Amino acid sequence: MNKNPLVSILTNSRNGAIFLDDLFETIDGQTYTNWEHIIFDNNSDDNTQEIVEARSNKTKYIKSKNSLSLPQARNAALKYCSGKYIAILDCDDLW
Repeated sequence: MNKNPLVSILTNSRNGAIFLDDLFETIDGQTYTNWEHIIFDNNSDDNTQEIVEARSNKTKYIKSKNSLSLPQARNAALKYCSGKYIAILDCDDLW
């Protein structure tokens, strides 16, 4: 049993495929290891889905059927988070 609480990393993306390699690198560079990564694809028409699906099983991909505002997208994505804590890291952000 892991004594460290699960952290849900919540990423919203709308046509953000260009940023995903750097995003994954910054997450993988962290020393905290008890996390899940939820990518909420806000109805992208780029190759976001293909990039995310090639990722590890710690990343969950959810695609919205409609384009949402950022607050709506974040609220919609929250129901997929299982962690005790939520860390918001949008697709063009780095840690």
